[in-house]
Amino acid sequence: MLKHKSIFILVLLALIAGACNKDKDGDGTAVRDNYLGLWQCDEFDQNQQLTSTFQVEIHAHGSNANNILIDNFNLLGQGYQAEASTSGTSLTILQQVIGSVSVSGSGYITNQLSTIELAYNVDDGSGQPESISATLTKI
Repeated sequence: MLKHKSIFILVLLALIAGACNKDKDGDGTAVRDNYLGLWQCDEFDQNQQLTSTFQVEIHAHGSNANNILIDNFNLLGQGYQAEASTSGTSLTILQQVIGSVSVSGSGYITNQLSTIELAYNVDDGSGQPESISATLTKI
């Protein structure tokens, strides 16, 4: 009987200790609200070897509960928004045209939900599509 109580206590302690451990993203999940707000964007154009730093604001999509709108996407200006779908810590920017620029890409939120890493393509029709990597940091 004492042996069974000892095993039970050890198992219980192991479960409690495991429940207290957190990964680098808190509980490892994200909801759309974690993406919303003002972000600093550090963008690197891999084709032209250019770096830009600017701000974007992420809003909730009005009619789709999983989607967000990234305003000032690719420094196109306020009111130029890329739509992205979110699923936990991942996001997808489906092929779309913003102004006269075609964009698509993907990314994820990390670092305790305070950083978004993006990789996307931008095509302005000039015949030279750009590959962009960007790091967004919550302000």
